[in-house]
Amino acid sequence: MPGVIHQCRLTPDGHFTFPYMSDSVERLLGIPASELQKNSERFVDILHPDDIAGLFASAMAAQKNETPWSQEVRVILPTRGERWIHIRSTPVQEADGSTLWHGYMYDVTEEKILQGVKEEFISVVSHELRTPLTSIKGAIQLLNSGLITISEKRSKDLLNIAEKNSVRLLFLINDLLDMEKLERSAYTLQITKIALCPFLQVCLDENQSYAEHHKVSVVLGECCDIYFEADEQRMKQVMANLLSNACKFSPEGSTIEVCATRKEEEVVLQVKDHGGGIAEELKGRVFEKFTQAEMGSTRSVKGTGLGLSISKHIVDLHGGRIWFETEEGVGTTFFVSLTLPK
Repeated sequence: MPGVIHQCRLTPDGHFTFPYMSDSVERLLGIPASELQKNSERFVDILHPDDIAGLFASAMAAQKNETPWSQEVRVILPTRGERWIHIRSTPVQEADGSTLWHGYMYDVTEEKILQGVKEEFISVVSHELRTPLTSIKGAIQLLNSGLITISEKRSKDLLNIAEKNSVRLLFLINDLLDMEKLERSAYTLQITKIALCPFLQVCLDENQSYAEHHKVSVVLGECCDIYFEADEQRMKQVMANLLSNACKFSPEGSTIEVCATRKEEEVVLQVKDHGGGIAEELKGRVFEKFTQAEMGSTRSVKGTGLGLSISKHIVDLHGGRIWFETEEGVGTTFFVSLTLPK
């Protein structure tokens, strides 16, 4: 999106006009330059209500101090929704006390989104690293302190805490490394022929302890007796991510069902839970990085929010599809479809 060169005259009483506005403003703001020059209030009309007072206050302060001015504001456009605009201007004082600003404005929405992703990444990873490290440090310090007598059982318990949190750290680091490899297309699939039902049973067995930890059960339902071709370890990773999500977000005592059906030249895997479902505002972000049912460092469900994003990348590499159906208060079913060998 190109930037816009403009002149803005600000009078001592706060009134402003646009003596000049480059034609590119129509692409930026959806308003022809001629209209803004005739009626400067059109610009105010599209400003986010929460940003208007701050914009004019900072402009008046820069006018008083005769200093260059820079401000980011939100605009609400009929066809493009909310956008972030960065405005830079340099003031020139005029004889009547007015200030003629010579400036440039441009869209910084994408930069703001990237900054938000970066901040969210730092917040999530910092939390996920700090929590297990704190547990490991506490357990080791207590064992090494020599200040109190620790029974053999208590020593084993502390070592188990350290071990479990070390495993958690390893999972986090592996997720981050996998995400980085996938995003730069550095993944190489090792395709083999796999018996479907035994494969799914192994996936359930390998995740059984996780289900027990969350006090839920996982069962294998309908399964067609066929072979499919895939990278077995990577598809296990996909199933582990789907099963762990289902376990984390399911109520205690509920059952998670896994099944597989053949539909023409595809096999469709399903993981169905009976949890709270996915909130409407998160449906479009489920496969984005760092997305979870509860966001931020205070969420009660642990995880990096990378699992589903990694799973989608892996399924895409196989030429398959991954999607979900959900109903709040009822549950969610994730589907993975893969083309069968001819």
